[in-house]
Amino acid sequence: MRAFVRTRYIGTGTLDDPKRPYLPAEDIFYSVLDLGEKCIAAISGEHHKVEEILQDPEIEVLSDSEVWRIIRSINPQADLEDLAVRDKEIDIIARELGIDPYAVRKSKDKPTVGRRVLHEQEVELMKHICENLGLTREYWDTVAGGGKWTRGLDIELDSKRGRVEAHEFVMGKILKKI
Repeated sequence: MRAFVRTRYIGTGTLDDPKRPYLPAEDIFYSVLDLGEKCIAAISGEHHKVEEILQDPEIEVLSDSEVWRIIRSINPQADLEDLAVRDKEIDIIARELGIDPYAVRKSKDKPTVGRRVLHEQEVELMKHICENLGLTREYWDTVAGGGKWTRGLDIELDSKRGRVEAHEFVMGKILKKI
């Protein structure tokens, strides 16, 4: 699971106690955008661990559009993908289905959308997982219709652009199928 949050810093900034975002769960991947006393963190990890963080009253959950506006106010050339963090849960699911996540990630080394390759790799890995589970392109076109997206391709492009909402939509469907 992946999410954007606004949180405070903890730690004194020394080698023994580095400055880091307050995230009340262990074994979470994160990247940070510094806002002074607070920060925006892109977090990812197993579903139950990320949910634990999102339930904390000191953590403010942010939407893609909120984060995008903040990032652009700091640097007009930046985008969501600049705050990207690998989704650990995809690798876990892939391994459970007998898919080698490292081989799939290695096969994608150039971005087709945006400037970063991380989201390309994760979309490719989700495609392999979906094929394994029988979730076809026709299925994605059907579930996309009438909602935020009109076709499965729109979901894929938003995922490649680093949109957490699209990524979590696909992961939710995958988790329901497992």
